Amino acid sequence: MSDTDTTKAKRAPHARDGEEIWETTTDGLVWVPTVDSRGRERNVKIGGKAGARLRINTLDRELAEERLSEPSASVFRNGMLVRVDSRKGDHADPELDLGQEISTEDLMAAFAKSGNAFQSYVNRLNELNQRRMLEMAPAVNASVAQVEYLTGLMEQYRPSTEGTQPSVAEMQRRGEA
Repeated sequence: MSDTDTTKAKRAPHARDGEEIWETTTDGLVWVPTVDSRGRERNVKIGGKAGARLRINTLDRELAEERLSEPSASVFRNGMLVRVDSRKGDHADPELDLGQEISTEDLMAAFAKSGNAFQSYVNRLNELNQRRMLEMAPAVNASVAQVEYLTGLMEQYRPSTEGTQPSVAEMQRRGEA
């Protein structure tokens, strides 16, 4: 492979005007709710392996995101999909940008950090990206301390098995239901 071929292979794919290209970050299926300009809703299934791509019109993505009651639930913002086209910064809406669209390469590079720098970086990530890092730890020869720290973070997402579950009435009194 010549030097020019290598440069071309690393270049971001080109999206047409009004279109975006997104890539999955996990091996599972990702269901993308889309709404077209006529208000028709449908779910598009992509994935089955990390790196599967989705081409979507910018307007369709924006309409789908507007309908979400919780912006952090958007697969376009929570890290399940990362925008990979040459204009990948175009969509950044300061009110919706969660800072969790992190490429696999960037997460892998974080393993070069040590001690507090690594922990500080990982603490800013959402659960999905923390789990991605834990899954890639063996492939990047992560240190034992890094794996233990990530594993400890995963413990916080497990439901507690201690004690009895509160009743619905008790949860309502506390404002949890």
